[in-house]
Amino acid sequence: MAHRVYRLSLSPEDLPEVKRVFDFDGRSTLADLHQQIAACYGLDDSDHLYAFFTSGRYWDKDSAYFDPRTEGRATDREQFIRLSHTTGKQLAYLLDFGTEQRYLVTVVAVTDVEQPLTEPVLVESVGEVPDESSASDAEADDDAAADPPELAPLVELAEA
Repeated sequence: MAHRVYRLSLSPEDLPEVKRVFDFDGRSTLADLHQQIAACYGLDDSDHLYAFFTSGRYWDKDSAYFDPRTEGRATDREQFIRLSHTTGKQLAYLLDFGTEQRYLVTVVAVTDVEQPLTEPVLVESVGEVPDESSASDAEADDDAAADPPELAPLVELAEA
């Protein structure tokens, strides 16, 4: 019996050059995909809800699958094989409905294999995932550098 494998490319919407490509078994769910995105991009999903939009359009209610902790179609019940993903199809992934961390998922290939995959397999890793702490440090440095030297005493006074 043949088993279906889905090769998916995952990347942040604002950094498409940073991507991770995984093979997923057809029995994998959107919740499994969420776990891989969170793990490979170092996302803290402990207290943030997430959703997938199989149309590729964010907030498309007709194609939305939500975190199992909310109401609506649950990601842990939807297997890839039942969603009829085809090569080239894009899904939109959203973590944290407040800050909206957005990721794109593209179906690179759909193949049949003899043995099912027991877990997702990393096939390709391109680009470095930016470190959130270094990004916020850089922003702080930019803010400090933005003050002209003649305003330094006034800034100190205002901060006090």
